[in-house]
Amino acid sequence: MNRFLFSVVFYITLLSVQAQNAVSSEVNRLKTDAGLVSAAWGFKAVNLQSGELIAEHNAQMCMVPASVMKTVTTAAALEILGENYTFKTRYYIRGEVSSEGILNGDFIIRGGGDPTFGSEENSGRCASCVVSEALVKLRERGVKVIAGDVLADDTFFEELMTPGGWNWSDIGNRYGAAPSGLSFADNTIWYKFKSGREGRPAEFIGVRPYIPSIKVRADVVAGGSGDNAYVYGSEYSEHRYINGRITPNQTEFEVHASMPDPPYIAALTFYQQFIDNGLYVTGVPRNARRAGIEINYAQATEIGSIASPPLSKLVALVNKPSNNLYAEHLHKAISAKTQSEGSNKGSNGIIENFWVNKGLSSPQIFVTDGSGLSRSNAVSPNSIVKIFEYMYKSSRYKTFYESLSIAGVDGTLRNLCKGTKAANNVHAKSGTMSRVKSYAGYVQTQSGKMIAFCVMANNYSCSTSELTDKMERLMIKMAELP
Repeated sequence: MNRFLFSVVFYITLLSVQAQNAVSSEVNRLKTDAGLVSAAWGFKAVNLQSGELIAEHNAQMCMVPASVMKTVTTAAALEILGENYTFKTRYYIRGEVSSEGILNGDFIIRGGGDPTFGSEENSGRCASCVVSEALVKLRERGVKVIAGDVLADDTFFEELMTPGGWNWSDIGNRYGAAPSGLSFADNTIWYKFKSGREGRPAEFIGVRPYIPSIKVRADVVAGGSGDNAYVYGSEYSEHRYINGRITPNQTEFEVHASMPDPPYIAALTFYQQFIDNGLYVTGVPRNARRAGIEINYAQATEIGSIASPPLSKLVALVNKPSNNLYAEHLHKAISAKTQSEGSNKGSNGIIENFWVNKGLSSPQIFVTDGSGLSRSNAVSPNSIVKIFEYMYKSSRYKTFYESLSIAGVDGTLRNLCKGTKAANNVHAKSGTMSRVKSYAGYVQTQSGKMIAFCVMANNYSCSTSELTDKMERLMIKMAELP
């Protein structure tokens, strides 16, 4: 090698080492940071082209990942279910249709675990839209009267909706909506209040959609700005307690919350809108399983179906906005594919075994839900990076990569790294809950090399915004690598 070429190679290598040392130096600085001295925190970054370790700290330590757990779920779902997997909700009738147009039997909504069923925002098919599609199918059969019930069948998933480990303070709220085999309209309801002067009690005026049996006790006052009210109550329960604060001087302010019994609300919505559109129903709306009604589909007739967007679209609906409900649907769908029904426990085992078989160390991944809302999840930065390395080599990489938020651009990273080299060059998932902050994803360097990284911290003593700044600096240092 001539002297000039040697000098060039040496200079480039020196720059690379210096830049890489900048990442290591930032990690070393954090080791003595006052906000992290008493915390459990870890970091790992790997060059995906060379396999070279860039920097690490406590990479084998298992920690609560919060919503970074969604990457474990979505990556497994893409690999196990496939990008083209869709959920299907089917409509059935059982009984004969007379010459006068009387269905002597029931109309059945058979859930297939679709998180987008009746979701205008995420499927383009609002609650009224899916009812209208069912009405068309019934009228094609000549049905003018249903001399029976409107039944909702949620047996695609287990009856217990809420994953283990979820906090009582979470499950009544919108972000705590849990998956049903027949979810409906994002499993969301709205409690309506009228608020007056600052500090005065707000008046509860109703719930949307209307739930006949709901019993609400509210201790909500006018104060602050926005929805700072919290809803307490378990799945299938008709009792709800609401406290907190909402914006003052509002004639109608809505508090978002989780739906207590999605299959029943689906049946009730269909029942009410059938009648409103001139299709008389002699029976009542029912959650079939909770009513003890078994359905033999060999004796029923399928009259139509609605499919969800493909999984390739759903993973982005999970990762970019960090949607807990949709993550839990993908999670339970994994066991639904191989077992008799989708269950939280079944999917936990399948996902853990899947990743261990792909090379993860079994003591470094503990799965208890699909979204990360449970504090019983535990995973190491090393395991997360290995999952990202695996997906980088997968045929589903593009879909997975594009499902992640882009720093400074969109999703939960839209306000991160603006005006730096990391903006638009970090695709990652964030995770946040009380005393937990994490990021995991891919960083593109100045020369186009790709890095997989994960940083997590539990029980830090600084503010979350301060910790976000510290983790942001790590991302910038990685993006500045040559």
